[in-house]
Amino acid sequence: MAEPGIHIHRASRMEWLAQRLHEAVLAEWPDPLHAPLVVVGHPGLKTWLRRYLAALPGPRGERGICAHWRLLLPGEWLGERLQALCPELSPPAQLPLTADGAPDLDALLSTQAGDPWSREALSWRIHAGLGLLDEPALRRYLSADRDGRRRVQLARRLADLYSRYLVYRPDWIAAWEAAEPPSHPGRGTPTADDWQARLWRALATDAAAAGGAHRAQAVAQALDRLRLQRDARALPPPGAPALHVYASQHLPPDALELALAESIHMPVHLYFAEPCRELWEDLVSERELALAGASAEWRHLDVGHPLLSVLGRLGQQHSRRLLELDALHDERDPADESEAKPVTLLGALQDSLRRLQPQLITDHLSAHGADPSLRIVDAHTPLRELEILKDAIYDALAADPQLRLHDIVVMSAQLATHAALLPAVFGAPADRDAALPYRISDGAEPAHEGLLALLGAVLDLPLRRWTRSEFLEWLRLPALARALDLDAEAQARIAAWCEAGAFAYALDEQPDPASGMLGSTHSLRQSVDRLLAGSLLGDAEPGILDELLAVPVGHADQDLLGRLDRLLEWMRRWRLEARGERSLADWCLRLEWQFSELLSAEQLASPAWPEALQTIRAPIRAAQAAALNPRLGYAAVRECWDGAIAEARSEAPWLIGAISVCGLVPQRAVPFKMVAILGLDSSAFPRQGEDVELDRMREAPRRGDRNLRDDDRYLFLEALLAARQRLHLSFCGRDAATGKPRAPASPLGLLLDVLARHGGNRPAEYHERHPLQPFDRRYFEAPRRALASWQRTYAEALCSAPAEPEAFFDGPLVAPGVPLTAPERMSSAEIFRFWRAPLSAQLKARLGIHLPRRAAHPADEEPLDADWTLGPADAARVLEQVLRSGGRLPDLPPRWLRLSGRLAEGALGVEAWQAAAARLQPMIESWQRLAPDLYPSQMRAHAVRLRCLDSWIEGSVPSVSLRNEILWLWRFQLQPLDWRARLRTLLEIALLRLSAPTREIKLVQWAPAVKHGELARDTAFEAWSRLPPEALRSRLIRLLEWQWASREALLWLPLRCAESWHNAREKGPSDQLRKVRQTWMGDDNSLGEAHFDDGVGALLARDRDWLRLDAAEYQQMGWLATEIGRLLDLEFAKATL
Repeated sequence: MAEPGIHIHRASRMEWLAQRLHEAVLAEWPDPLHAPLVVVGHPGLKTWLRRYLAALPGPRGERGICAHWRLLLPGEWLGERLQALCPELSPPAQLPLTADGAPDLDALLSTQAGDPWSREALSWRIHAGLGLLDEPALRRYLSADRDGRRRVQLARRLADLYSRYLVYRPDWIAAWEAAEPPSHPGRGTPTADDWQARLWRALATDAAAAGGAHRAQAVAQALDRLRLQRDARALPPPGAPALHVYASQHLPPDALELALAESIHMPVHLYFAEPCRELWEDLVSERELALAGASAEWRHLDVGHPLLSVLGRLGQQHSRRLLELDALHDERDPADESEAKPVTLLGALQDSLRRLQPQLITDHLSAHGADPSLRIVDAHTPLRELEILKDAIYDALAADPQLRLHDIVVMSAQLATHAALLPAVFGAPADRDAALPYRISDGAEPAHEGLLALLGAVLDLPLRRWTRSEFLEWLRLPALARALDLDAEAQARIAAWCEAGAFAYALDEQPDPASGMLGSTHSLRQSVDRLLAGSLLGDAEPGILDELLAVPVGHADQDLLGRLDRLLEWMRRWRLEARGERSLADWCLRLEWQFSELLSAEQLASPAWPEALQTIRAPIRAAQAAALNPRLGYAAVRECWDGAIAEARSEAPWLIGAISVCGLVPQRAVPFKMVAILGLDSSAFPRQGEDVELDRMREAPRRGDRNLRDDDRYLFLEALLAARQRLHLSFCGRDAATGKPRAPASPLGLLLDVLARHGGNRPAEYHERHPLQPFDRRYFEAPRRALASWQRTYAEALCSAPAEPEAFFDGPLVAPGVPLTAPERMSSAEIFRFWRAPLSAQLKARLGIHLPRRAAHPADEEPLDADWTLGPADAARVLEQVLRSGGRLPDLPPRWLRLSGRLAEGALGVEAWQAAAARLQPMIESWQRLAPDLYPSQMRAHAVRLRCLDSWIEGSVPSVSLRNEILWLWRFQLQPLDWRARLRTLLEIALLRLSAPTREIKLVQWAPAVKHGELARDTAFEAWSRLPPEALRSRLIRLLEWQWASREALLWLPLRCAESWHNAREKGPSDQLRKVRQTWMGDDNSLGEAHFDDGVGALLARDRDWLRLDAAEYQQMGWLATEIGRLLDLEFAKATL
């Protein structure tokens, strides 16, 4: 049994330290009922240590059990010891609750509960004290605090700072409280007149009146009592249990000092994961040496290993502190003294750190080269980082059958970004049926996390603009979808309703003072009211009901519409609740009530609901510990709930059989067979501190101080040593759009520099620069080890693809005499869609790629375009109303159009209407002059059904009216007629004529005249409706044959280019090619056809030079242009009858 005193155990591997801990406990276990006490550096290491100890044999040889060990975190142990040594400093009782678990408001303000010096309680006390502090800089800062958020944010940041001062500057705290000069004055040391010192004195005076002691006072008193015991030689009885501190480098200074003080009466074992076996405490970086110059005190210092001297500062300081101790025993893992040659590049890197010999990297690379044990991945985007990681995991699992998924950890410096993308690459979290199940260790349980995500969205509700896309994204939250019973079909239906109802932004048409948003007739309330009006009117023609233009709603959708209306009413009530100022306790109660109203009975009965309640009540618990209940506006209290939600998303349970995904901190220094760190970009890692201007410690630094940058550097060093088989480091090293290089994080850049310096000319072997796309051909070309893919789909597609891209046409488009395979059925919509954009239609039909057309204006904005134009259906309705009345277009938009949401509100809408009316008025005047007895009325879709060759064509032709037994086909074109419009009309005439051969058909076509641009009837084109059925059938068959042929070979038919070629046919081949090139590429004034429909043409062209006279594609397009020109030539049609 070890005697009282300090016993130090050092090793570069956590496993040996755990085994040594296990051996020491078994050797010293005096009482079977006594639980060994182990203080563990952080929660992730505590979870790993418990699992590792359970795998070791117990006192009787049993395995798989670790039930009698007390594994405490530093804060837990410190609280226990302070309470034992200074019982008079014990924290008061907890928050008073009623019988049903709700806060008891009657007892809330009369009873103080909790620790008034906890960080959360301290922030509320600071919040109260900021208004009383006479400091000009603070007054200026808070004078612009309109909603109270600045004051809450500043209080929280100051609470974090004071909590650090209590640990790292207890002498400042004591001096401030006594209003005396600091005991260790120096440059930058704040005096007693500093505003932070004055604020602290006010806090300390208030707490002293309440009878509380803060951490620095409690630790100092406990240390004094231990010193008195030592001086009085008041030793405990023999066989006192030992204290074990595992990963002592992670203990705060005050906890470490108290643990060391305990060594006067018990054995204290310190287990230090030290990366280097040599004396590395005085290593300095090359930068420090350069700055020191020829200073004599620096001449004996050395860089040693750049990774240790730059990244290991925190470890150096802890090692130096241990050297200062009078330890009874100081041992190191015997394996650290081994001189065996490493067998992998990762092993060589780790041995170079352990032995302080960078040359080991050179020796290994010279003898063996690089290997998969160390991969530094240069990707374009975070999504590509995850896709590359997935392939790397598959590769590791294939190489080692003993590797299990829980032996893999994925840490991210940008966890929020990667967590959002993980489902797209790995599937849903915690899904054991997935190929690579994973668990985000920084999150709560899935059910609890779902409620927390919904709670965060509910808290955002009163403060956000709530556009259509945000609302639809909110409906997709799993917890809300369960609460409202919304499946994917219901969500799609609501999305369609929002579009039909012209919902763009805002929840209500009334101004909202809470969010600062103006009202809008494009609001969700207006959209839902239009749906309700449509449900009342039934399936009748849309009409106006109480100033609402109804949107038709079917009978089957009434229940869904009711749920949507109830949700909107709940949202309205919560936004009203969130106005004005209330006490913090009142805010918590109101949020609890409103949130419970939103959830289903099943969710309220789940285990996740009490945990969500704890999060909702967290701010009042903290304020009650400070005996406060401040009045706040909603924006300010929202900041408090942000912190509570972040706190609730704490470490999740370890999931056996799944990959652990976490941020940088939870699994630091924990050994895994495979360690992956993502997001190592220069902008994200190392992290920057938020309180640089407020932190007085930065102005007066001391040895042992910790900051985020040094913490992250040492974390990176620990990760290098924690990987047992593979280390995967990833960053976004190039811009996805431009390919411009980006710098990696400084620790990763240092590692690359060390490898390059000691690895010769071999950077490509460990530094992998990956392509932008996961289906790049290079991934599947042997023998490239680094760029390898496990994606079967891409491999199969590559194997089936020809070595060279196929030409678009290998021969005639329709070979003479070769029968085409006609589909059994076709819809008219399919035909219209194909001839509107042949390239887009083939891209979807042949390759399964659909590029949605961009909307005329963003879905989240009302239509504010100055060049707004009427759609065909709206233009027809306007024409009918004006022609019936025999007047002119009104100066103000029609009532139905104003209520439709397709116009901007107010003066902008009037201006847009007047501009559109000015373009439409000449057509009305011409119509009244040329055809006063004709006007569009009761236009509907006319059903068509006919058999053409071996195919049935079914569907409808829109905008047709029946008048005097004549089918009138009304067409309004506000742009000059091009081939797209003419082909569409020709197809419509043919389908109408052939499906109703006994009916007379008349076409009324209005379009701008070519010369002067005035809207006029195109009487020449209208003559198409008078052609006999045989002429129309032959043209329909020809067009359908080309469409059917496109199923076998790509039909290269850019319609605008073909029309340009046809129109320039009299000018010669060179001029034709020039016109086609201009139409394809575009110019400063117009977009080229290559870029229409989101670049379908450019995608299908695949960068091939088809704009040449001898190119097969160009020649085929010319042939098609000639044929289509003949089809659209009315005189040619008459001549061939």
